[in-house]
Amino acid sequence: MRKGFWSRNSYRILKELRNFKNYKRSSLKNFSGDLKKVLRTRV
Repeated sequence: MRKGFWSRNSYRILKELRNFKNYKRSSLKNFSGDLKKVLRTRV
């Protein structure tokens, strides 16, 4: 395997990981917001 292949792939993987972390963070925020909404409507 060539060196360029690895650097390109690792760069893409790192980018995907960063996107995944951001996605998880935003989804967590949305999830807690939805939870609060549900609790509010129930009470």
